[in-house]
Amino acid sequence: VSGEVKTAIVLDFEQHHTFTITVTARDNGVPKQSSNVTLYVTVSDADDNPPKFTQDSWSATVKENASRGEAITQVNATDIDFETAHRKIYYVISGGNEDGVFGIGYENGTVYLADPGKLDREKSDKYELTIEARTLNEFMNVTVQQSTTKLTILVEDYNDYAPVFRESRYSKKIPESFELNEEILTVIADDKDIGINKEISYFIVAGNDEGITYFDQNILQ
Repeated sequence: VSGEVKTAIVLDFEQHHTFTITVTARDNGVPKQSSNVTLYVTVSDADDNPPKFTQDSWSATVKENASRGEAITQVNATDIDFETAHRKIYYVISGGNEDGVFGIGYENGTVYLADPGKLDREKSDKYELTIEARTLNEFMNVTVQQSTTKLTILVEDYNDYAPVFRESRYSKKIPESFELNEEILTVIADDKDIGINKEISYFIVAGNDEGITYFDQNILQ
């Protein structure tokens, strides 16, 4: 018999990290003689638990005219490992950010606007980001454990486009016998914004001092 003490179960520091074992040594003589020794076994923590995000998914909004560096939201993950080094979590955007529109705080998980020049509600009104939480080997700086979550960012429209008339100039000849309230012409402008920012009203701002023409709702007559 070698006297070797071996593990009989899979150890888990988070479940049980100390063991006190009494070992008896007994001979085969007559009478048998024995003595005891106490073993104190301490299990060192391994980075065996991945970080876990506090939500399954996240959502946020950003204004189309937001400034560079403006915080949008913050994601958060926790780790049940014991040692501080194993519980230190780092965050990266691992998908959905190919244009580099967004950034994330490496240590605090704050998602911010990195490149406002690429944010255009009319081109893309929603971003689906994959965010990764990692724990690293403190000596080799390589990922040991990781988990991911999804962040959906909706872009709120800003009134950044002016209405544009379909024609640069309108001209119409009308006879002197033109009837009252008879339509002269219709001008149309388009706006690339959305929602209320796309709605257009028309006003006569010059050349109508005598009140010869007027608008009917969105139609110039």
